Amino acid sequence: MNFSSKKKILALAIANGLLVTAAQNVSAVVSFDSTTPTPVKFASEIVIDDTSPGANGLTFDADNANISATGTVGFGLATDTTYYSRIELDNTAEFANVNGAKLLINAAGGSTVTGVFQSAVTIADTANAGVTHSVPVGANAVATANQIVFNEFTGVKPKNKSDINLTYSLYESAATSVSGGATGLLVSKKAKQITFSSAIDFATVANSAPLKIDVSLDSKKFEGGKTTVHLGDMTIQGKADISLANGSNAVNLANVVGTTSKLTISGDFAAADGDKTKVFLADNAGCAANPVSANSVTATEAVFDIGSGMLVDKAVCFTASTSTAMTGGTYSVTYSPATLTASDSSAKYAASAQAGDLATVKKNGTTLQTMFFTNTDGYVPRFYLTNTGGTEAPYSISVQTDEKSNGGLVALAAATSGIIPANSGILLKASEIIESGQRGTVIFSVSAPPASINGLFQVRNTSSGDFDSYEMNKQ
Repeated sequence: MNFSSKKKILALAIANGLLVTAAQNVSAVVSFDSTTPTPVKFASEIVIDDTSPGANGLTFDADNANISATGTVGFGLATDTTYYSRIELDNTAEFANVNGAKLLINAAGGSTVTGVFQSAVTIADTANAGVTHSVPVGANAVATANQIVFNEFTGVKPKNKSDINLTYSLYESAATSVSGGATGLLVSKKAKQITFSSAIDFATVANSAPLKIDVSLDSKKFEGGKTTVHLGDMTIQGKADISLANGSNAVNLANVVGTTSKLTISGDFAAADGDKTKVFLADNAGCAANPVSANSVTATEAVFDIGSGMLVDKAVCFTASTSTAMTGGTYSVTYSPATLTASDSSAKYAASAQAGDLATVKKNGTTLQTMFFTNTDGYVPRFYLTNTGGTEAPYSISVQTDEKSNGGLVALAAATSGIIPANSGILLKASEIIESGQRGTVIFSVSAPPASINGLFQVRNTSSGDFDSYEMNKQ
């Protein structure tokens, strides 16, 4: 094919939308020939829709935002011939400003071929979508392996947060370079220019050590008599390798989330008794260094008003009050970032909530409880406890008294503990374990897993011999 009379245009295909510029200290240069592309990463929290501030979508700071690409020409350019090339962004994105955009090609003898700006072109049914350059090759030919450089495209306007690729194509005629497609195409290369990723580094690590509530201590303390446990660790911080709309990076989380952001720890906090200091964050697993208390605590969650602050390797800790029994369960953390509109109105950020698991706390045995019983003439309350496990199960007894009872329940000191034999059961009458008192509740704390322990509460009528039986509450 004779290209001596041909002309080729550089068509810079652009689509329309939100102006994004490369972050300061983040390279915007991509290589068409690299097997490991390094696109500029922008915060996925950036709002890209009709509610974005600014005309024609969100307008970002264009300083230090020149977008450049390099690579080999990919086709030998003959002397004294004009070629035409085209660069385009996919996914309906467009360059924000192509004035002064340059095309440079290294030619033989150390000379440089400079692309000459032609005109704007329309790509993918969008207005002002690109520009064209002619590429006149003079007396020095251009080899296939010679370098081509595009630069000074100031910013990109994405319409959504899908990856944006930059495509370089070389054509043999002006018309085909403007229209695009396969006709007259000599070579085409693509490189990923922009991608989106969360600017928030959120992570949790559950405490893998066994955390057990001691049923022998009425489930009001943890094993070993401890009152404080380390539930796990968490981190919330910005990412230095993510670009924000204003050209800075996201290392400062205050540039991404609003000041009403919250952190919620969910789990069994009934034993905090509403005391905000019982659920707290600390600098290490010892739970003693620089504790920061929750702003509110209920029986099921603790809330921290962390605002736009960052938490790096913070321990999540809980202290039981020792006055309320614990049931345990799985604990988790949820980070709820608030929407932020940048102070210069250049961007709006809306981050999604993120959640992670902390520790699971279990009892080291089983608790059996009668909801209510009375010591009344003519009736015999009794308790039948069974153990289907292969080892004997020690138990202890505690009592709770009806506040209106005439005389509180008092357990017989000699009968406050015992053994349920393996693969067997025991029958205890109230008279055998209660010294005095009329009404209340009896709690058996058994050192064996719930799967093998069960309890039945019975009331026998001494006159008729009839029984009323009730399954005991098991935890």
